[in-house]
Amino acid sequence: MKCNVYRFYVGGKKQDDDDVKRAGARLGLVVFEPYRRDQTGAPVRFRAMLVSADQAGQNVLPPLDHAFITRLDSRGILIRGQEIIARSPSIKSRLEYYDQLWLCKPA
Repeated sequence: MKCNVYRFYVGGKKQDDDDVKRAGARLGLVVFEPYRRDQTGAPVRFRAMLVSADQAGQNVLPPLDHAFITRLDSRGILIRGQEIIARSPSIKSRLEYYDQLWLCKPA
């Protein structure tokens, strides 16, 4: 679904509403998909991604691991999870995990 996404945390620290509005929304396609299943094939963990609509699936924001939808109403979708950020582009680089909250408003 094509959405404008607002991020509520930066580096694991919650921003106030003015900072969220000042940073603005990022436009892209929101993808919410399972990435781990149990023995029966039922989804156990989900991942949320915001990918570019025009550039063949390139991430606009870092993906959210352990994602879950906390609210779904006329104002939009609220998705909570852990943001995964690599310290360097190397395969062996260390990862940093930060709590993140996205507000997705359909575009």
